[in-house]
Amino acid sequence: MAHHSPGIGKCTLFIELMDKHKVRPPMRESGQVVSLGQANHDEYLARHAVGAKITILCLVAGLASITVFFFYHPASLSIWMRVALTGLLSLNCIYAYRICFTTVRFSSEQISMRIAPFIHFSEQYGDIVELRAKSGNLKVRFKDGKTMSLWSGLGDSDEIASILMEKTKVLPS
Repeated sequence: MAHHSPGIGKCTLFIELMDKHKVRPPMRESGQVVSLGQANHDEYLARHAVGAKITILCLVAGLASITVFFFYHPASLSIWMRVALTGLLSLNCIYAYRICFTTVRFSSEQISMRIAPFIHFSEQYGDIVELRAKSGNLKVRFKDGKTMSLWSGLGDSDEIASILMEKTKVLPS
């Protein structure tokens, strides 16, 4: 029988408590619960899962702790090591920001992306000229040259694929 540390049990309990306190979606007239992420029958809201957000924030906090430790540790580090740690921390912070604040809304007429509070744009489905899928990510290119990258884990990929197949005539390459 495997022995788990007390920290794992506390983490599991925390995640279960967070799950119980989620805001549940409204009931449809048929009595079925609308799946999470759907605003109504004409819209789908894609976000990264809460677990992914917690994981990346914990990784950033751990890397920040290591960086601070090495900056204030009595043993001197070379300037290149300090630059590398700071750069790695910066890149991880940008990645965490993108994971935590990206929302893509698929409505009946358009697709809109928001990375709060700086980036927000909407485009019509008819303006999509290219869909490129590779390694779990989907890149959407529009007539005006704008691109939208839908990273792996951003919403339900099957739901997103069915919406794009229904709303646009462009096939993924």
